[in-house]
Amino acid sequence: MKCKYVELNAEYIHPYRNQGGFDMICSGRDKIETPEQFKQAEETAKKLELDGLVVIGGDDSNTNACLLAENFR
Repeated sequence: MKCKYVELNAEYIHPYRNQGGFDMICSGRDKIETPEQFKQAEETAKKLELDGLVVIGGDDSNTNACLLAENFR
């Protein structure tokens, strides 16, 4: 949402294989709840010209992924 991103490649992710997202990129603990946050997330995706989005994490991340999928249509 704040145009912060990490470009993942094989070299970057190798040390974290089978460890989970928390170990790799830490926890942001940002929940996406307001219309402004959804708009900000969509604008960031467009600015970065993303073809897709991979959400890494646990239950909050899965909730965010679901909500983003519904709102990015």
